[in-house]
Amino acid sequence: MFHQPWPNKIFRLLSIFCITAAIHATPLHALSLSSTPILAGLIDLPDTEEETKVIPYAELRCLQDDQDRIADIIITLGSHSGAAEIALLAHYPRLNSHEKVLRLVHPLKFIETVFVNPELRNWLPAVMNGFFTRHGFFGDENTNGLAQRLTLHAKLGKVECYREDFARALNIPAEDIRPYFEANDWEGLMDFLIEHVQ
Repeated sequence: MFHQPWPNKIFRLLSIFCITAAIHATPLHALSLSSTPILAGLIDLPDTEEETKVIPYAELRCLQDDQDRIADIIITLGSHSGAAEIALLAHYPRLNSHEKVLRLVHPLKFIETVFVNPELRNWLPAVMNGFFTRHGFFGDENTNGLAQRLTLHAKLGKVECYREDFARALNIPAEDIRPYFEANDWEGLMDFLIEHVQ
């Protein structure tokens, strides 16, 4: 039988249908507050006094287990970007299991972990260029993801105070990223880091 290749638009619609079905088949407690299936819980607001404390950047949590989970997320998303994104459904239970642990990792430490690791840094453009991988991982101001989590931490006064230490960790001038921090332009920040961090 002759199979006509699917147009990209139909593929996208099918992907959305499958992911929507997976969401509705997942218990509400496993989805946190997000309709995005990948990394949904990472945008949870800090809800305890301990989580809202401003502590030195060097003391922010990022254990080896956290780093391993971050690596799993980035490599899985990066290797399934583009036409392979629908296959992410098979990985959803494992990626979702990282939620409760990684919500305790400050988003800047999450980003630092990615950029100081050459392998993860090389996967990041693929993550950011994929339709579902980008929105599931990074999102925007109106979509749950890393961008919204950065904005929520900024409102708590827990982003600008770490700018210099964050820049030092990535070996970039702190002044070069000031405009992105001041404008909450996290997409611009990621683009800058992808281009300049070596």
